Amino acid sequence: MVNYTNRVICDQHKRVIYFFAGMPGSCHDLTCLRRSGLWRRLDSAQLFDRGQILLGDSNYVPLERLVCSYKRTGGDMDKVSFNTCIAHARVGNEHCIGILKACWHSLRKLELSLGTPGRMHM
Repeated sequence: MVNYTNRVICDQHKRVIYFFAGMPGSCHDLTCLRRSGLWRRLDSAQLFDRGQILLGDSNYVPLERLVCSYKRTGGDMDKVSFNTCIAHARVGNEHCIGILKACWHSLRKLELSLGTPGRMHM
């Protein structure tokens, strides 16, 4: 079985504004981001209105429009509080992904086997 990683980005209303798929499941989050078209558009106004940002977990690096949680808080209550705020805000994205999976139940466990290059068998 081959696993692929997907990136779903939604707004505060759970509307998908960006989707990227096709990287191997073993690919690190930051590598997937760098290879996506989103990486080149992060600092542009193509996806974000003025003042809007993208929230990420600690697997990403902070950028002007990408705010990430702290990997290690060291017990610093400000960092712990910040991470909690980020986590609460990111719940909407998890709900969006859950809605997608509920709408298209086949996305839950879509098992594919690869045949010859260019062919895929279900």
